[in-house]
Amino acid sequence: MTIEYLHEFLVLAETQSFSEAAEQLYMNQSTLSKHIKSLEQELDTNLFERNTRKVVLTKYGTQLLPYAEKISSLNYQYHKELAQTKSNLLSIGAIPIHSQYGFLDLVMDFKKAHPDIMLKLEEEDSAELSKHLIENKYEITFMRSLKNQSSQDLYKQKNINFIHCATDYLAAAVPYGHELCSYDSLTLPALEDHDICLLKENTFLYETYMGLFQNTGIIPKILYTSHRINNILDVCQQTGSVALLVAPENNKINPYDENFKLIKILPDTAIDLSLCYMADRRLSHPAEEFIQYFTKHFSGKS
Repeated sequence: MTIEYLHEFLVLAETQSFSEAAEQLYMNQSTLSKHIKSLEQELDTNLFERNTRKVVLTKYGTQLLPYAEKISSLNYQYHKELAQTKSNLLSIGAIPIHSQYGFLDLVMDFKKAHPDIMLKLEEEDSAELSKHLIENKYEITFMRSLKNQSSQDLYKQKNINFIHCATDYLAAAVPYGHELCSYDSLTLPALEDHDICLLKENTFLYETYMGLFQNTGIIPKILYTSHRINNILDVCQQTGSVALLVAPENNKINPYDENFKLIKILPDTAIDLSLCYMADRRLSHPAEEFIQYFTKHFSGKS
């Protein structure tokens, strides 16, 4: 069975038109028709019902569809991994503020030590990083998760290996001079009457905070959301609102802005920062080299 013919079968099943499918596949209709007929002959069954308007799957074609999708997907993943291996490419995804943990410095040091490896480093939120690690957009990710058993169980369920790097805690950031600056810790109910600034919807921190607000029965007064922490802090500075972010385990370090005070949110909600890779996927040589380098050197950077 030719994998290319299965891919053509999938396109035809989606478009329900030989002319449209042929256009998408950059081939003529007669060639496509021959390929589909060859596939049907090999399987000894009709995969499509043909009429003047459109082609639709028969029950046998419908039965083949999920298998063809899986074979086509595996073929794509293999060729992508093969290309990465041949090109010595290492794709890494990381949370946007990875530099404060020494991760960016380590990546640059690794690049200097391995000039033959082509690095591609992209920033994304943890919610997207987890998805794209599984989809093989990245071989390695540097991302956050809640420090609890359910998160560890989820990693195992998705076959994700993780190396713990650091621990953060949920914290409010307020401009010095703000009425809350006299506090060293706060509960979410204490913020009920304050305007709140958060990272954008569907990000890891947004969903984490909104889940906690929901558990306390409070509807927060969301003033502003953004993907950029600098913008969030600017709005807080101008409006006297409260930014809900994270703080390092050592709360004496302020990774954001010296004009802001970080106040721990109670009860403590720990956030793990981990280097992650797929347990059920063979790593490329560059990825293996990076993980070894990371394991050896990161403790001295963090």
